[in-house]
Amino acid sequence: MKGNSMDNLPKGIRQRGGKFFVDVSVQGQRKTATVATLVDAHAKRAELLDALQTGKDIAKGRSNSAEWTLTQALDKVLSLPQPEGWRGSSYVKQATLNVGDLMSFMGPDVKLGAISRDRIDAWLSTCEAKGNSDSTINRKVSSLSKILKVAVAYGGLDTLPKMPQQRRERVSRIRFITAVEETDLLAYFAATGDHQMMDAVGVLIDTGMRRGELLNLRPQDVDLTNGIMMIYGTEGKGTKNGKIRSVPMTKRVKGIMEGRTTGKLCFDLSESHMRHSWDRAKAHMDLTDDRAFVLHVCRHTCASRLVKAGVSLPVVQQWLGHSNINTTMRYAHLFPQDLMNAARALEGEQE
Repeated sequence: MKGNSMDNLPKGIRQRGGKFFVDVSVQGQRKTATVATLVDAHAKRAELLDALQTGKDIAKGRSNSAEWTLTQALDKVLSLPQPEGWRGSSYVKQATLNVGDLMSFMGPDVKLGAISRDRIDAWLSTCEAKGNSDSTINRKVSSLSKILKVAVAYGGLDTLPKMPQQRRERVSRIRFITAVEETDLLAYFAATGDHQMMDAVGVLIDTGMRRGELLNLRPQDVDLTNGIMMIYGTEGKGTKNGKIRSVPMTKRVKGIMEGRTTGKLCFDLSESHMRHSWDRAKAHMDLTDDRAFVLHVCRHTCASRLVKAGVSLPVVQQWLGHSNINTTMRYAHLFPQDLMNAARALEGEQE
């Protein structure tokens, strides 16, 4: 087994007991070091080669005692409100999981200054080996970049390491609810007596709200006279991107909301209840193997129906509250309005 591990090590790195010995030479000049892990060995090898090739001295002495650990940096970001930190953000749970994955790889007490580009690349290689998609890896890099920038701003890190570029994300097929599926879905909730869930799904489909936005909806946010709903987000402090938006109500939504104007919140539902109810309906519809048929598909359905009806992408962007038009562009292929107009123009020229 020892021979196999030695064979797999790159040139200039050798294993010595439980540690790794780094030995590099450039034009007769040699530098060596002993480190604890293979990840550190890769980073140290790159550092020593750079020093030999450029003539730079490697800083020695005690490490900066003010430099934060990864755990300290995460705690700081979680303590800060949006937009600087993650407190109050609907993204906080996923972002924490992303950083937790990095902690599992590098250790929770790793100093931020030790998170070099080589170590980041090594981490992302393990993410690829686990089957993470390019979009998932982009989110993980974004989470790391966030905590490092906060650390620099608050004196927990001197300079940012060079971060990987965003990967080109593959355009995937957008799953939306068909008219038949919608009928079956609502009929199931009605038959099981889960009328709150039936109403909630109807509102989600017609407004494109996120689940957290719906669960935070208050009676005072609903203007039945003008047919408008104000969306304040998951904790009343803004939506996912920190903004507040208004959404018009369809006749169906207005009818549902007329019966939900009392109480502290419009819907007395929990995330767990919504998830379990949806999964039971999904099983009833023989869609258990359809991994894309999740509650968020209601939001995709709203966007898809707007685009197919010929609503312009900037209006769809405003309706859904996308901070970037590129997010809305995912739905552009469903009804290429400009291309259709171009085709009609050509037909006019041929007449």
